[in-house]
Amino acid sequence: MSDIGAAASRKRALELIELWMKEEEVRMDHEEKLEQGGTTVEDKE
Repeated sequence: MSDIGAAASRKRALELIELWMKEEEVRMDHEEKLEQGGTTVEDKE
């Protein structure tokens, strides 16, 4: 039973890491656009 729990925990951790990496990528893209003088969605609101 604990093996199943450990596997589920690892799977969840990997999902969280993937999600964080995607968010980090989006944030970096926004910073690059701002450095280039462009606008992001946040600027328009």
